[in-house]
Formats: sequence, C-alpha cells, structure tokens
Amino acid sequence: MGATTGLAVIGTYPHDGTDVAVLKALIPNPDVAPSQAGGGMLDEMSPGAAAQLRVELDAMVVDGAAFRVGSHIVTAAEVTATQADIVTGLANITLANCVIAIERAGVNVTRDSVISEPVAGTIRVKAGVNYVLTADDVIRYYAE
Repeated sequence: MGATTGLAVIGTYPHDGTDVAVLKALIPNPDVAPSQAGGGMLDEMSPGAAAQLRVELDAMVVDGAAFRVGSHIVTAAEVTATQADIVTGLANITLANCVIAIERAGVNVTRDSVISEPVAGTIRVKAGVNYVLTADDVIRYYAE
C-alpha cells in the first residue's frame, strides 16, 4: 500500500486553464498569518513544502494562462470516417508541445493510435496497428 492509496481528490478542477489557481487556493500561504493563509484543506503541509509547491504551480502558468487541458468524446460519425479531428482553439498547439491520451472505459488505449496535426490548432486521431477508433473513446490533450 502506497502513501497515496485511499486518498480522494479534494478539489474540483474546471480544465479550462484556471486549474492551477484552484489548486493553489487549497495550499496554505506561509508568507501570511495562519488565520489569513487560506488553504484550509491542505493546512497541515509543512511551510517549506507549501512554499515549494506554490512556486512549482506558479511555474506552470505562462503569461497568466496555465497549461490547457481539453477532451473530446469520439462520435459514431467519426468512427465511420475513421478519424477524429479535434479543434482545440489553441492556434499554437503542435504535437511537440502537447500530450494526447485516449481512454476507453477508463483504460488508456493510446498505444498504436496515429496522431497528427493537419492544420494549426487541430489534432487528428486515427486508427493504428492495434487501436481502433471507437465511439465514446475519450481523447484528452494537455498543452502548454
């Protein structure tokens, strides 16, 4: 049994670029008086650990925007077309600055999928050697 076994997520993260701020609000700020530190949910962290985590979270934010997380659920029409094109709304997203994960019923099935970038801001997912595009697969992307 590991240290994280049985721990539940305590925050609700909107996956819209504000995730870092939501998480940071749960962490006490060692630079202010304890009654004003906030972060009641994680208030038993050591001041050093809290300070380091806050610094790391700040490093994830560039020009006021955190990394982006998005998802897409594969439709029957996309299965018929044998590809899913996901318009991310991020004009500068490339395969070099994002990570793609495909889940089916909670299991990662990304292996052997064919992922490309047909135009700026669009991710294309197609079947590969062992991956078959299936309705209700969830395609997630994590981008800078």
